[in-house]
Amino acid sequence: MQKTDVAPILTTIGYINWWEGRGSKAHQYMRLALDTDPGYRFARLTDQMLGAGIIAGWNTNKDTAYKTRLDMP
Repeated sequence: MQKTDVAPILTTIGYINWWEGRGSKAHQYMRLALDTDPGYRFARLTDQMLGAGIIAGWNTNKDTAYKTRLDMP
């Protein structure tokens, strides 16, 4: 696996973390992705989205927010 092959994987993991409401963790993965491939556009755009404080719409409502098994009754 080449160094540039890692950026899409890290970006995807970061995006999933954002989707689950973990913005700080998502940002860490975006930084790792950009460290491995600074030109990877999806990582750059997603990192800008995180930096702007954009939250997934479904995470703003407790009924639609992502829940783990521990959060469920």
